Amino acid sequence: MTTTQIAERAGVSVGALYRFFPDKQAIASALAERYLVDAQERFVPLLAAIDGPDALPDGLRPIVSAAAELALVHRGYYQLTREIVPGAAGSVGAMVRTAIVDEFDELISRCVAIDAPRRRVLVSLVVETVRHTLATCTEEEPERTLVVEELTELVVTYARHRLSRPIPTSAPLQSPRSRTSAARA
Repeated sequence: MTTTQIAERAGVSVGALYRFFPDKQAIASALAERYLVDAQERFVPLLAAIDGPDALPDGLRPIVSAAAELALVHRGYYQLTREIVPGAAGSVGAMVRTAIVDEFDELISRCVAIDAPRRRVLVSLVVETVRHTLATCTEEEPERTLVVEELTELVVTYARHRLSRPIPTSAPLQSPRSRTSAARA
């Protein structure tokens, strides 16, 4: 999305846009900061209400619902997440993703005994799945509601499944390449 397109969608001239933001990165940073403030206000009380591993799977339902609402309220931020690779070092998307993953990682660490690297991977996987699904989801009904319902079930089922069986706490994570090398030996 160009700055001209951003100005058109915002209903302002390009000159007015540049009066407040020197470049597209500044716009992205402002959108991300607004999103993060709103996300933390919504997620922190929901996370605090989850008081143990048994409450975790169903406690994720209102969190996915809040994420879906945030995607509608912060359309500009979600538009940028489709265009800016969220994992790119130093990107606005990486900053937001790290902050959200940190919040959820803290919750999971209180609820479940999983080694930190594995826990971080699990949390990152769920956060990125939810973000990507919502960023690419239609706003048209009833399709959007169906997508959010299925996304919620996916997250809850995954959490329930992962918590219902022992998760290794001492086995180091291996890359596919190291597993292949070990299998050949």
